[in-house]
Amino acid sequence: RTRTNDGKSQYHAMQVKVDRRCKDGILITNSYTLGRAMNYVDENGGIATPIDFSKSWGRAGFDRLHNYALTTIYDLPIGPGRRWLSEGLAGKIIGGWQVSALFVAQSGVPLSIGANGGLLNTPGNSAYADLVGTQEILGGLGPGKLYFDQTAYAQPTAGTQGNMHRNGGPEGPGFWQLDGALFKRFRIS
Repeated sequence: RTRTNDGKSQYHAMQVKVDRRCKDGILITNSYTLGRAMNYVDENGGIATPIDFSKSWGRAGFDRLHNYALTTIYDLPIGPGRRWLSEGLAGKIIGGWQVSALFVAQSGVPLSIGANGGLLNTPGNSAYADLVGTQEILGGLGPGKLYFDQTAYAQPTAGTQGNMHRNGGPEGPGFWQLDGALFKRFRIS
């Protein structure tokens, strides 16, 4: 008997964007997405549990519940046509500077908690652990530090699949990044 994936996936989200158009030389854009992506398999992959499709249905491996981005541009009020030093050589030399920044913050991607697949006796299937406690993020990062409480999971009985599913573990660490730029505009005549 052959079973195939029908390619089911779904994505639901709420998106909010708030802009402040260029006023007094400042432009700000904020955007936030609260979203959830679910699927059987991520791109270029195969069903992890062909013997039981329900174990493969879960959060997409790329799913991030929260996504926030802030971009800003600020034309410094110095130089020709600006608030300070709008006339003269000094304004032309030190004017025309612009500062910009991009800040991104995202929650982590879901983790799969696996088990010893050799005890499952179903070649080609991934094995998932039994959830026997409360999933708790401890937050440790780096060698010798625990990110989540491992005592909440156990190896299932030989020949049985655990009660967890693909990407059913806690979220991995979040991500944030701040980039900035400083540049000068000038005219060539």
